[in-house]
Amino acid sequence: MKVVTAAIISKNGKFLIGKRANDQPLAGFWEFPGGKTEIGETDQEALARELFEEFSVRAKVGEFLTSSRHEYDGGAIQLNAYWIESWEGEFAPIVHSELAWVSPDVMGDYDMLPADVPISDRLKEGPGFSQEALYNRRLDIHRWFGGQMQGGISTPSAAPFIFLFTGESGESFGYRDGWEEGIFRYVGEGQKGEMTFKKGNNAIRKHRENGKELLLFEALGKSKPVKFLGQFECAGSGFAQGHDVDSNERRLIVFDLVPVESVLAPVEGLRAENQTIDELRNAAYEAARTPPKTGEADAKRSYKMRSEAVKDYVLARAKGVCEACFNPAPFTRKNGTPYLEPHHTKRIADSGPDHPRWVGAICPNCHREIHSGIDGKAKNDSLIDFLELIESDAS
Repeated sequence: MKVVTAAIISKNGKFLIGKRANDQPLAGFWEFPGGKTEIGETDQEALARELFEEFSVRAKVGEFLTSSRHEYDGGAIQLNAYWIESWEGEFAPIVHSELAWVSPDVMGDYDMLPADVPISDRLKEGPGFSQEALYNRRLDIHRWFGGQMQGGISTPSAAPFIFLFTGESGESFGYRDGWEEGIFRYVGEGQKGEMTFKKGNNAIRKHRENGKELLLFEALGKSKPVKFLGQFECAGSGFAQGHDVDSNERRLIVFDLVPVESVLAPVEGLRAENQTIDELRNAAYEAARTPPKTGEADAKRSYKMRSEAVKDYVLARAKGVCEACFNPAPFTRKNGTPYLEPHHTKRIADSGPDHPRWVGAICPNCHREIHSGIDGKAKNDSLIDFLELIESDAS
């Protein structure tokens, strides 16, 4: 079996692929750069050689990511994919007709070589984060998703995440994060002067509206890993007095972050039967905006109420018809309402972010297909387009 190598080259959360030229076999297909491992070469040596021959780029080949096998007409190959840690030079199409930097969520729109498809699927899966597990910030977060590699708030443009980092180092800049009555009090960014709702601070405040998840990590020290604390929602924000890096008094922005799993509850169908659809819609959009600070004791209750307002509207909006397949709900609940399930199109788990533009009411069959089916991504993408159409006039 022929052994072929593939280069996983990332930049700002996107990955390099090339389109095979018209004079090549399998012309027009897209692939990860690389080539055949010759006798006497290691995979890493072969990949470095191929990148120099194809692009005149000198690359440092990193660790193995994944592999795939495929039987082409000319014989079977095993394709081994490796990360590229760094490179010198610029990538330009020489043996390929085109090059593209592509985020994993749209890589399926490109006609990839069959052997390359499992590798693109692996990139879509991402690294995966487990509670309390340790990760290398550069390799396990920024290499996959991009974003700012310094500071406490990282906002990669191509990823559906906002990465938050907390740790003792922030105290020298007047920050002090921590738990209070089940709420994680997270101080915003800005080393000098008054904190304002710009850049990362504004991204946290509008994360639901923008379809972004908040993932919180604890930095364990310089050159040490970060620990994943979990997925959070912003329940509100307020102000506190502190000092900046020059020891000047100033106003700090403090976000009340609620662990997502602590506020989830089963959906029991529409509860607001006496409200009009316009009233439900207005309540949902108002709920989707981060409210003023509510205080630690009420933050979880506030978040849960706002989440329910969005789901009430979404279920009413559907009028008993699945918004993915447009078939009637499969049955009626005991309370007389059509059985449909809220689905969050912008994330894998159905726990938010809660905003009418990102949440659809769908039947159980479509719900399972989106999460587990071979055409799940296409169905989810179609639902996103439909929700954008019907909510396009919302303010």
